[in-house]
Amino acid sequence: MSSTESVDQEPVFQLKGSMLAITVLELARNSLEALDRQLAAKVAQAPNFFSNTPLVLALDKLPAGEGSLDLPGLMRVCRHHGLRTLAIRASRIEDIAAAIAIDLPVLPPSNARERPVELPAATEAKPVEKPAEPPPPACNRPA
Repeated sequence: MSSTESVDQEPVFQLKGSMLAITVLELARNSLEALDRQLAAKVAQAPNFFSNTPLVLALDKLPAGEGSLDLPGLMRVCRHHGLRTLAIRASRIEDIAAAIAIDLPVLPPSNARERPVELPAATEAKPVEKPAEPPPPACNRPA
């Protein structure tokens, strides 16, 4: 056996499963302008939350009559606000086709109850309080 063959038989990777926290942005209307404004307001509340945050775009709740979605445009808006799209969740054929066209994974629609993310309140810098002065040392008196 050559050294090349023995190296090729040594595993170079492992496949592992993991439960990861991923933010889901559930789109209720097809309006990139409104989404941009509303995301900007959310980012102002919690800028650290929106720093390279993994995201699944949930398009499966969009009403049937919402019309064609600009998926690359939607992803640009999200990326502008620090959200990194990993996949979409969709049921409409046109959304699935748009994702496949840009090589974006498609997840099946979810029936799970998802809870809204609670963003931390915007914090203001508070003045540093000076610690209280310790009491003066007690004199040791013989009893």
